[in-house]
Amino acid sequence: MLTGPNRKLEILLISSLIVIITAIIILGSVPPVSRDALTHHLFVPKLYLERGFVELPWLAFSYYPMNLDLLYLIPLYFGNDIVPKYIHGGFALLTAGLIFLYLKKWLGNIYGYLGALFFLTIPIIVKLAITVYVDLGLVFFSTAALFFMLKWAESGLKFRYVGLAAIFCGLALGTKYNGLVVLCVLGLLLPVLGVRGNAVRTCSPTRTERRRRTATLFLHWIMFGAIALLVFSPWMLRNYLWVGNPLHPLYESAFKSLRHVSVNDDDNQTLNPTARVRKAVKKANHFIIRQQIYQESGRDILLIPLRIFFQGQDDNPKYFDGRLTPLLLLLPLFAFWGARS
Repeated sequence: MLTGPNRKLEILLISSLIVIITAIIILGSVPPVSRDALTHHLFVPKLYLERGFVELPWLAFSYYPMNLDLLYLIPLYFGNDIVPKYIHGGFALLTAGLIFLYLKKWLGNIYGYLGALFFLTIPIIVKLAITVYVDLGLVFFSTAALFFMLKWAESGLKFRYVGLAAIFCGLALGTKYNGLVVLCVLGLLLPVLGVRGNAVRTCSPTRTERRRRTATLFLHWIMFGAIALLVFSPWMLRNYLWVGNPLHPLYESAFKSLRHVSVNDDDNQTLNPTARVRKAVKKANHFIIRQQIYQESGRDILLIPLRIFFQGQDDNPKYFDGRLTPLLLLLPLFAFWGARS
């Protein structure tokens, strides 16, 4: 039981959490006005309620995975468009809870509350928590997948934990296509964590033990990817049946080549000049576009990984449609603070 200054600090942190959560609830209690909410995350579920789950070919984003959008169907069915904000914001609270649990285990309650408070007071998290988007769902599922993968490594490679990590990774995939990055990163991280965990538990394993652990690690790695893709598969199957591309509208050229679908260059003659320009832009890669359309030099293009932290303008793809906080450049360094070799 905490006493003295620590107890007072804990009460202050809990009070601060209550204040920020209350503020988010109040800020989210007005009807949605954001563009993406009204043209995508609420509009598509509303169309599904009216027409059933049918293809909407004129809406490209209706082919995106929609785990969270389907949750919004329930309040929309009863004519409520504010509850979806609370559903989305609830995933921020769940993520803060995971951060608290992880930090509490290793550093204690104080750091757990600090981590949760830090996360909930990040401006973009507050903005998203009062908006009908899906990004906070992606953040929660990704964090949960990492949480259980770390627990898997700590537990001696118990399969149930890597299975839970795979399920949450699959849910992240089914929330937004950015989950593909999560799948790749966690897929690369899994063997590293597994090998490191084995090394910590046994300094001098026998050859038989090494083979057994290697086989177990490889099996878990395969099962992780298989389970994640299985959870994601309903959305891939839907898109494959509708357009022949399970990741539509991503990787269209790759799946067209697999289906042996070719585009006749003579078709360009039937296109008007504007359509030909758009078609040419689609074929160009991002570097050519930035050089030819945005008139950026090679140095400007090379500095893009840094520029996204300092340049940003909404609805202007030249300036990345927003900017990242420079703290993201510095805070990851503290992840290795005090790390032991």
